[in-house]
Amino acid sequence: MKFTALLKLFRLPNLPTAPGDALAGAAFVFCAACQSSSVRLSSLNDFSVMLAIIASAISALFLYMYGLADNDIVGVDEDISNNSPRPIPQGELSLGQAKLARAICLVLAIIAGVAGSLPWQWWLGALGIVACVWFYNRFKNKCKLVGLLAMGMCRSMSLLTGALAVYGALVKLGNPMAFPYGIFFLMLGWTGYIAAVTYLAYDEHNAKTGLGFHYNLLGLVSLIPIVGIIGFEGRFILVPILVCAFMFLRWILVLIPLRTEHTPADRRKAVGQTISALIYLQFGFALMPQMAVFYIPMLICFGASCLIKISRARTILGS
Repeated sequence: MKFTALLKLFRLPNLPTAPGDALAGAAFVFCAACQSSSVRLSSLNDFSVMLAIIASAISALFLYMYGLADNDIVGVDEDISNNSPRPIPQGELSLGQAKLARAICLVLAIIAGVAGSLPWQWWLGALGIVACVWFYNRFKNKCKLVGLLAMGMCRSMSLLTGALAVYGALVKLGNPMAFPYGIFFLMLGWTGYIAAVTYLAYDEHNAKTGLGFHYNLLGLVSLIPIVGIIGFEGRFILVPILVCAFMFLRWILVLIPLRTEHTPADRRKAVGQTISALIYLQFGFALMPQMAVFYIPMLICFGASCLIKISRARTILGS
C-alpha cells in the first residue's frame, strides 16, 4: 500500500479542515456555558471538559477520513468510467486496501472517543455522521438535492459532535445546563456552505460554459451562523461576524474566473479553494472562548493547511 496513494485517498489538502468542525461546535457550547448561571465556572476548566474538546476534534478527523475512503469505494465504478485520477481506478490502491483503510479510520475514531471518555450524547452525534456518510455516498446520484443536503449534513453533524462533547461533559459534572439551540443555526450555515461547494463540484468533469449569477448567491449561506450567536456577549461575537462576511466575499472572488468559459481544472481549483476556506469559518468560531485548548489545535490545522498549499505550489512550479 503506497503512502502517496493513501494521501490521495484521504484528500490531504482538505484534511486540516476536518477537526475544526468539532472545535467550532465545542467553542460555541463553551461560550454559551460561560454565560449560563447553571454552570459552575470551575467546571469550565475541568480536565474532563478539556479532554472532551480534544478527543472530539481527533475523532472528527478520523470520521472524515472514513467518509472519504467510503466515497471512493462506493464510487469506484463511476470513477473508472470517468477515467478519474483517484487512486483506486488508477491502480495505485486496491479495493481491498481501501476497505482496510476505511475500517482502520472508523476504529481509530472509536478509540479516540473511548480514550476521551466522551459522553453518550457525542456517540449519538458520531453515529449520525456515519449515517450521513453512508446515505450520501450511496444516494447522491439518485437525487441531486438529497445528495447536496446529505453532504452538508456530514460536516454539520461533525460540528454537532463537538457541541455534544462539551455539553455532555458539563452535564456529567453536575451542571443542569440547557442545550444551546443556537448551534442549529451554525449547522444550517455549515450544511448550506458545503452543499453549495458540492453543487459547484457537480459535473466538474464536463465543466466548460460560464456559471450563472445564482452561483454567487449561494455564498450567502455563510452568513447564517451569525444568527446563532445573537445574544452572546460582545467579546464573543465580533470575530465570527467578520469571518462570516469574509467567507461570503471570498466565495464571490473565487467564482470570478468561472463566469466565462473554463476548463474542468479551473472548476476543480475553485472547489478546492472554497472547501479549504472552511477553515476560516471554523477559526472564527473556535476563537470565541479565547482559550488555548481551542486556538492551538486550530493554529496547527491552519499551519498544516498553509504548508500543504506551499508544498503543492512548489511542486507545480518545479522548485
